[in-house]
Amino acid sequence: MAIVLPVHGSLLWDTPLDLLIRHLASGGFLPNDHGYLNWSTDPANCTGGANPAAGSVRMVKLPRLPQGYTISTVAAFVSTAGVSLTAGQCFAGIYDSTGTRQGVTADQSAVWNTTGLKNMALTVPYAVPTNTDMWAALLYNGTSCSFAVASSVANFNDVFNANLSAATARYTIGPSAQTTLPASITMASRTNSSQSTWMAVA
Repeated sequence: MAIVLPVHGSLLWDTPLDLLIRHLASGGFLPNDHGYLNWSTDPANCTGGANPAAGSVRMVKLPRLPQGYTISTVAAFVSTAGVSLTAGQCFAGIYDSTGTRQGVTADQSAVWNTTGLKNMALTVPYAVPTNTDMWAALLYNGTSCSFAVASSVANFNDVFNANLSAATARYTIGPSAQTTLPASITMASRTNSSQSTWMAVA
């Protein structure tokens, strides 16, 4: 794990120490060990795949980090290849806590029709400020498309989002009937999801 040490007139010591303590406390691997900057969970926690509803935006919260970072790519794992995906209507992206879309990929309909790890470039990179909540998002239209999840247990949606409001929830659904990732989403209008989809950013 790379630790940026402060120099005179720049970072305070609490930032690199916070990163070091987080690394030691994890007892395992961090995004940096896999070439990512942030992720929803260790991919080793994935237990299977789940098919989100077509046309429904799926959002996955990323942990706050004590240092700013720039997102250039969004990653997900297609566990079952997409079927009859609609051209121009399959995207990944990122949102901030206000529900503003801060990055989006090109159409993925010709990418998600095969299984495997998908590292998808944003059309424009986004610089995430320090200690900022971010959400990665997926949207597809077509017959079906499954993504790797840590868990997908019916009626566990409120457990995965325990004590979080709709606006701050980790795993959510909505809005529905979308053909592209909206420029803005009302975060409080989302519904808790029982699919803890794995996503990462680099």
